[in-house]
Amino acid sequence: MKKVFKKQITDRLVIFFVFLFIIVLLILLVRIVNSHRYNKRLEEIKKVLNVKQGDNLKEVFSYVIKEGMTYEELKHKLKPLEKLSFVEVIEHREGTSETFICYIFDMGYMLTLGRDGITIEIDRGKVKKFHLEDSL
Repeated sequence: MKKVFKKQITDRLVIFFVFLFIIVLLILLVRIVNSHRYNKRLEEIKKVLNVKQGDNLKEVFSYVIKEGMTYEELKHKLKPLEKLSFVEVIEHREGTSETFICYIFDMGYMLTLGRDGITIEIDRGKVKKFHLEDSL
């Protein structure tokens, strides 16, 4: 009787640890795939914007967007982004002087609804500031 009981406990522990091991492997696999897709799409963005440096979206855009740029300069520099299939552009005007442009990037995250976005605030025709929102 005791041998049967010990065997059942041992079998259940083995099943538990195998299940735990598989879950950890799946989590690692998802992280690797997400990282690969993110890096691939980041390289596409850098290529389109002619930027050589930058390890993330915020750094890449800090080389392209400068405070005080005119709205026309900004639109000209970021126009190539609209050709990429994973970029969505939203423009919102508040009153006559303030405009917000948001570039939403579907960076290909697996198992999440993660999207990154760059919001650019334009006041009186000049870039005031921009910021990055991770995983919208």
